[in-house]
Amino acid sequence: MKYSFFSNVSIFIKCFHGVQTKFCTPFLGIIDMMIFYLIRHGLTESNKEKIVMGQGDSPLSNEGIEDACYLGEKLKHIQFNSIYSSDLGRARNTADIIAHYLIGTPPINFKPELREINFGRYNNTPRSVMKQQFSSYGRDVSFIYPDGESLLIMQERVCNFITGLEKKHADDIILLVSHSAVIKGIISRFTKVHLQAFYDSQQEISHRYIGRFTIKGGTLLGYGT
Repeated sequence: MKYSFFSNVSIFIKCFHGVQTKFCTPFLGIIDMMIFYLIRHGLTESNKEKIVMGQGDSPLSNEGIEDACYLGEKLKHIQFNSIYSSDLGRARNTADIIAHYLIGTPPINFKPELREINFGRYNNTPRSVMKQQFSSYGRDVSFIYPDGESLLIMQERVCNFITGLEKKHADDIILLVSHSAVIKGIISRFTKVHLQAFYDSQQEISHRYIGRFTIKGGTLLGYGT
């Protein structure tokens, strides 16, 4: 089944624009909200070589270090209560760099729940091989990779984790450092645009992407980039 990403764009709530630290007017006075900023790790050597890492890993490239510094500069005026990062090295290194820019150097919590999709035995495989091996690669979000998971299973893993964070961080502002497919899964879940739509529309997530989400009781109140 095909889903139209663009026909559903109107459900995105454009209350926030860019990196801000103040609530939009409609949400003033609402309590028990959690705000989280979501970013991707910096560019890696494997990204440059078109290798699909999944839950494999690769060091940040020089450009990737610049990406992390750029994100740190953009976020440095925000008072974060905590940072949660994927425990994969490329995300860990990005989070470490950014933390030094932030007010009070908030604690970093490294979590496997925020890892990229698990391609199983095909982690760290050249993209050209993935396309040859799997006609569903990058197309079918329900396909489960051998010894791994599907994009939909990954989405459930990550969004269940965020639901748990909301219980712990009501009225807090937190930073999440993760991966491209994870970010698509989070945007999809909270904006109610089916994940398949992202892959049908071939939307890409920049290494300098910053998304701001405001949620209450698992419901999206605001989203902006």
